[in-house]
Amino acid sequence: LECMATGNPQPIMSWSRRNGNIGTSGVQVLHGNLRLQDVTVDKSDVYVCAANKPQTRIRQTANATLTVVELPTIVEGPVDMTDIVTAKTARIRCKVQGTPTPTV
Repeated sequence: LECMATGNPQPIMSWSRRNGNIGTSGVQVLHGNLRLQDVTVDKSDVYVCAANKPQTRIRQTANATLTVVELPTIVEGPVDMTDIVTAKTARIRCKVQGTPTPTV
């Protein structure tokens, strides 16, 4: 995620996460940019970039929303249907998960 700010003196850049801790594993901040490695669904959140003017309380922020997509997977699929009698009602279960929530 990229974040740039200018000023004199040069602002101090920092990143935070609205709903949790950014952590340190797989996280790098270089020249104000946030780099996340091995991103998973639990990293989906609003990330906040802050530019702070040194030795003051002056601060500007910008938000970046990260939405990580998880491919649909079948959690519970149909079972053997060889015992279904013709012209009877059958209920076939299919439970899936993913992000965004898939439809069946």
